[in-house]
Amino acid sequence: AQVTSPRMGGGAENTTATVLGQGVIHDKRAEQDFSWQRIIAHEVAHQWWGDLITLRTWSQTWLNESFGTYSDYLYTRHDKGEDEGAYELLRKKNRYLQEAHTRYIRPVVFNRYNRPQDNFDSHTYPKGAAVLHMLRFVMGDKPFFRTLKHFLHKHEFQAVDTHDFMTAIKDVTGQNLDWFFEQFIFKPGHPFFKISYTWDEQSKKIKLKVVQTQDTSQGIPIYTIPVI
Repeated sequence: AQVTSPRMGGGAENTTATVLGQGVIHDKRAEQDFSWQRIIAHEVAHQWWGDLITLRTWSQTWLNESFGTYSDYLYTRHDKGEDEGAYELLRKKNRYLQEAHTRYIRPVVFNRYNRPQDNFDSHTYPKGAAVLHMLRFVMGDKPFFRTLKHFLHKHEFQAVDTHDFMTAIKDVTGQNLDWFFEQFIFKPGHPFFKISYTWDEQSKKIKLKVVQTQDTSQGIPIYTIPVI
C-alpha cells in the first residue's frame, strides 16, 4: 500500500504501507518534470532493505539506504532504458563528488557521528549505490544478484552489519572480497587519476599510463582497481 501525507517531504518505508509526500499526486504532464517514480521505487525497495532486514547500528546505514538507492537505479534502467539508467547513476555519483569536494569525506561505514541523521548524506545514498555497482562489475551479474538474494533470506527479520554481507559473498561465490570493502566502504574518499600517453611510431601503438594522485594524508588508500 502507499499513503500520501501533506506533512511528508519525501518518503518513509513503513512496513507494507509506504508513506509519501503529497507532491506525488500530480498529472501526467507534471510527471515529465517532477517525476516521483524513483522515490516510489526507493521506498518500495526498503520493504526488503530496511524492513525485512535492517541495520544493526546507525554506522551501518548504507545497508538500508545504499541498497535502496541502487534499487531505484535498477528500476529506472528497467523502466526507461539503459541510457536513462546510466544517466541516473551518473547523477548519483556527481552528488557524492560534490559533497566530497565541497564539504567532507568519510568512510561509508562511519561511527563517529553526533546524531544518527548525520549518516543520511551523499556518502550513504549515492556513493554507496555507486560502490554496489562497482561490486556488481567485480563479481559479475549472476553472482552479485545471487548474493543479494542469499544475504536477504539468510538474515530475514534480523539486524545485520557489513561483515554479514561480506560473508554472504563468500558463501555464494567462495571469493574473499575483503580488499574491496576495505577500500571503498571502510576508508574515506575515492581515487584520483592522472592519465598520460605516448605514441610509438615504429609499432603504431599507444602506451597509456595511469597514476593515482589522491592525497593519502586523510586516510584515502591507494586503490586496487580492475583494468578492462
